[in-house]
Order: sequence, then C-alpha cells, then structure tokens
Amino acid sequence: MKTALAGMRPRRLAFLGAALLAAYGAAAAYDPRIDHITARAEGLFMTVSVRSLDYSGDVRRDLTLWHIEKAFFVPRLGGAWTADFGVGIGGKTAYGSWEVRYSLALPPATVGGESHTLQMHNLEINGRSFFVKNPIYHPYGLLGIDLSMLKITNGSYYHGDRLTAIYAGGGINVGGGLMVDLNAKTFIALEALYRFTVYLYAYGQGKGRDINYMHVGTMDGAPLGRLLRTTGLGLSLSLGFVL
Repeated sequence: MKTALAGMRPRRLAFLGAALLAAYGAAAAYDPRIDHITARAEGLFMTVSVRSLDYSGDVRRDLTLWHIEKAFFVPRLGGAWTADFGVGIGGKTAYGSWEVRYSLALPPATVGGESHTLQMHNLEINGRSFFVKNPIYHPYGLLGIDLSMLKITNGSYYHGDRLTAIYAGGGINVGGGLMVDLNAKTFIALEALYRFTVYLYAYGQGKGRDINYMHVGTMDGAPLGRLLRTTGLGLSLSLGFVL
C-alpha cells in the first residue's frame, strides 16, 4: 500500500483525497444513524464572487502553433495575477454544498507580438464537503470540474488575415476554505483553490484543430505532441444569497 501511494503523483493524490472527502461528506449527509442538524442558511442559493489566480504553464510563454497554412498565437498573460468575476447557483445544507459558477476574466496579454485583452470564460461545477457539522461555521474541502474557453481577438493568422482564435478545454479544481452563515439568508466564503486546465482544440477559420497535432513555431517545426496546459493557484471571496 505504501509503495503504491509513493508512486502516485502529488496531483493525483490531491484529486484522490478530495474525492474521498466529498464521498464522506455525501455519505454523512444521508446516513440515518447520524443526528442531523440544520444550518443557519441553507437551501437553494445564488452567489456573486471574485477570484484572483496566479497562472503558470503555456500561457506564460511565447508560443505559436501551426496547422498547414494557419497559425494560432497562444496568448502570453502580462500580469502576475488574473482576477475573474463570477455568478453562481447551487444548494447548501449543514453538511456540504454544490455550485455551478460562470466567470469572466479580461486580463492583458501579448498575442503574436501585439497587446490585446484576453477573454477567459469558465463554467465550473464544484462540490464542497464540510469538515465540521456546525450551524454557522463551515470549514470545507472542495472538488470540481471546469470547462474553459479562451477567446483572443487577432489570435490566428490565415491567408494574410488576422482572425479571432478560440481555445477550448477543461480541467479540475481542488481547494478548501471557510463558509460562514451571516444570517438565515446570506453567507460568505473565503476559499483557496488550485486549478489544472488542458486545452484540447483551437478554433479559427473553419473547424477546430486538435492541438496534439499542431506544429511549434512554423509548419516545418516539430509537432507539439501534447495538449496546452496551464495551472492556477489563488484565492476567492464570495457572497451568497439563499432564495
């Protein structure tokens, strides 16, 4: 058992731990042998939130990908931190919560040697399992999935024209935080989150292209041979309203 765990990568261990935590919280919420409690604020809710992430990976380097006669410029983020603003809807009990959140960030980026504002769209589904059964204070672990889209003006080149490029992908969220019920209708949450994202397809003129088979630098360059990868680590603050 120790040998198997030692051979696992830290990212896989974090994913496994969060999954086990979520499973435990879900089981506790429905176990008839447990004396169930009620949170001060629970039920269907909406949230508004802000999150700041420090991204690394392929969005921190100069990279041009080619497919036959078409070039795609991978955006290089300019600032150290990228803030997004989001809205969400979900459900909450004294044992955990789930939430669907959409967010948009507009960071500055260098695209093919030009300065542009990048659109980062994210749709995520997160589950939170509370460590302590308390009607007001809820420290928790988080595990979620994320669908991501980068939209870049003048992000591709085709037959002498600069066109809009879109990169589409997905990933996982792992984190934790503290949720506090202010009253029966509102709560706040402070959260630390790690996000790992891969981008599978690039879209410009015509159908999407599999990034695995695109070439680096020029069409004569070596195949990339993998997906675009990026990671983000940061903090978020959200305010929730029970409906």
